Amino acid sequence: MSFIVLTAATVALTHFVVCDVAVRVGWLGQFSRSAWLLTPLVLATAPFLDTLTYGQINVVLMAVCYLASTRCRNQWGFGLAVGLTAAVKLTPLALLLLPLVLWRWITIVAAGLSFVVPQIVTLVTLPRLTTGYWGSVIWEPSRVGNLAYVDNLSLRGIVERVGASAWVWILAVVLTVGLAAMAIQRRRHARPAALLGFAAGCMVLISPVTWVHHLVWWPHIAATWTADTPRRPITVVTVLFTMYLAVSPKHILDWLSLSPGSAFGQLLASAPGILVLIGTILSVLLISPNMSRAGLTSEGQTSATLQKG
Repeated sequence: MSFIVLTAATVALTHFVVCDVAVRVGWLGQFSRSAWLLTPLVLATAPFLDTLTYGQINVVLMAVCYLASTRCRNQWGFGLAVGLTAAVKLTPLALLLLPLVLWRWITIVAAGLSFVVPQIVTLVTLPRLTTGYWGSVIWEPSRVGNLAYVDNLSLRGIVERVGASAWVWILAVVLTVGLAAMAIQRRRHARPAALLGFAAGCMVLISPVTWVHHLVWWPHIAATWTADTPRRPITVVTVLFTMYLAVSPKHILDWLSLSPGSAFGQLLASAPGILVLIGTILSVLLISPNMSRAGLTSEGQTSATLQKG
């Protein structure tokens, strides 16, 4: 029964979020009323299919954070959403890059409190499990699978597959956070969907493990690149990224009968992460603050709230 409820919630939230993003960013132009047609297409992509197949909660967490970023009229709402979702899965904590760059300390404090309180509750009620998790489990990312597996699309997965040292991964993480911070700062007047997309792109890259089903954030990442950026390179990267995730690297390698250990196989397996990096870099280079300011419409007033306090 719980699987049925989660599946129904996943489909319904996917429909709402995708339609909302499409209308806000203007993907369909004058055909915005037909945004519902995008729902089955998005659900057919590998991240959403895997989420439905494995009974994952990724879409629910994504929708909570997105709705808070676009609907809450105050700073603490988004922080509360991030903190509570991070209490379920740690990765949403990376979304705090957005208020951090914009110097919104109320949001960060709200996130911290809403994250810490559940930890205290579990420490009191389940002390052994809680101390075991924070004392050892969290420091062993390989517990969820081989980090070099082709389905790990994060920077750590790329580094593991090429056999580079941990220092290369740390440097890549620092550079990625810096790029995302620059992009957020340059688009500080943009729509909420675009701002959230930069933080989400950073999140999936710097997490030690980003399986394909974790990339249900890809509509937000795509919205980030295309909102108020009418440049051909961005469009090309967005299309490639979307088409690639429609299938997933492991299936592409299977169809081409390529080994993940081969040079070309490693490139194909790492393509989604590389495309996120390229999209972020192009967004920094091609967008101007004036273009970002033009993108602030009545639908984007929530981002102004995040910025003004």
